[in-house]
Amino acid sequence: MAYTDSQRRQHIREAQTYLHGLSHSDETLPPLIPDGVYGPNTTSAVLAFQKGHQLRPTGEINNATWFALVDAYQDVFGMPQRANPMFPLGTVRYTLGDNGDPIFFIQGALQALRTYFPAVLPVSSTGQFDEATDRAVRQFQAQTALPISGDVTPDTWAVLLSALDALRSAAAAARTGTIAP
Repeated sequence: MAYTDSQRRQHIREAQTYLHGLSHSDETLPPLIPDGVYGPNTTSAVLAFQKGHQLRPTGEINNATWFALVDAYQDVFGMPQRANPMFPLGTVRYTLGDNGDPIFFIQGALQALRTYFPAVLPVSSTGQFDEATDRAVRQFQAQTALPISGDVTPDTWAVLLSALDALRSAAAAARTGTIAP
């Protein structure tokens, strides 16, 4: 079976998630949004990780870098989890027609993240998963290489949280005068 583009983006997002997590305990790693795209921010984070772990600094993830990254993540956080523990227990997805506090959170997150994802159309904070929210979720999923469904699944929820955390880190870096991508 051939390695699909979707699988490639998933593996990139996994590495980015590890780098993002490690950036909270290692100030040499720049904040990074796990988006499944291996761009300049990812290359910068990989280079910083490689330099900090006595690996040949190439900016690319080879086997040595991958195993060091997984080991470093496990040393700090334990085993990586597939589902985000903050996703409400017993919930499979949020979708068109749903309402309540989680939808307010989703809408607020989408609004806050428009700085990084300007292609995501603005939504109103109504607490109702309406057509506009569905479109914005689809645009966010497309921008972050998630499967485009319009539903907020645990994977989409995790990327929303990671992106918000990176936004918070970048804002804190800007306030303190440190450099953030």
